[in-house]
Amino acid sequence: MPFDLSEAQLEHTELLLGATLPETYRRSMLLHNGGERDVDGEMWELIPIRDDRSERRSTRTEEDVLGWTDEFRMWRTWPKGAIGIARNGVGDALLFLREHERIRPEVYLWRHETGVLEKIASDFGEVPSA
Repeated sequence: MPFDLSEAQLEHTELLLGATLPETYRRSMLLHNGGERDVDGEMWELIPIRDDRSERRSTRTEEDVLGWTDEFRMWRTWPKGAIGIARNGVGDALLFLREHERIRPEVYLWRHETGVLEKIASDFGEVPSA
C-alpha cells in the first residue's frame, strides 16, 4: 500500500539536493512516494523519498533517492549531476538531469554497463504507471 509524503519531507530532500524537483514528479511522490512505472514492458521501481514521520515510514523509505543516487555515482558512467529516481533491479536507473538549482523534467534511462543514456519522456507525468 502506498504512503503519502509530506511537503516538508519533500522540501527537505530538495534542500539536500540543492535543487527543486520537477512538478509532476513532486505531485506523484506526495501522493504515493513510490510505486512502479512501465517503460516499454520493463518494470521500474520508483525510489522513495526519505520520510521519517514514523518508524514504519522511516523503514519503508530507508533506501531513498539520496542514498541510491550516491550508489549510482560510484559508476564512472553515471552522468554528472543526475538524480536517480527508479531502478530495475539489475543496476540500471531512470533519472533526472540537473541544471543549476533546477532539476529538468525529462526522464532518462541509464544502462550501467554501457553508460548509454536514452531520453524516454519529456516529463515524468508521461511515464506510465504499472
